[in-house]
Amino acid sequence: MPRRKKKKVNNQKVADVVRVIKHDEEKVEREKRLALWAGVAFFMFLVIFVWIVNFKNNFKIIDNNTNIQNAAELKEIMGDFSKVIKETRNNFTELQDVIKEGLSYEDTASGQVNGVSEEIKQRIELEKMLFELNDKLKESKE
Repeated sequence: MPRRKKKKVNNQKVADVVRVIKHDEEKVEREKRLALWAGVAFFMFLVIFVWIVNFKNNFKIIDNNTNIQNAAELKEIMGDFSKVIKETRNNFTELQDVIKEGLSYEDTASGQVNGVSEEIKQRIELEKMLFELNDKLKESKE
């Protein structure tokens, strides 16, 4: 009987040793995983930090170079913009004058026609005739 007791003790010792080994292996795997994520996080932080520092330096270089050039270009653009605004105002006043002349033409009871408005009426009539002709051609093709 003493042999059986030794075997039981040995089996239990072996089972304990196996549990300890499995536990140690799990602990080592957790440590490996933790070391992996720590390394990844460190290098990500390092890359982002270098990128930000480099990004700031690029903006400083761009700002220094463009401040001098942009001042002259900005003045030129503002001058061009002022010219465009003046031309637009002039065109707008001309348009208002034409509209007023057109309204005054319609208001007159004498029926006199300006040369410009007569030409416009003729063009409108011609366009109407062209559209009618185009419609007839489409109908004949079908």
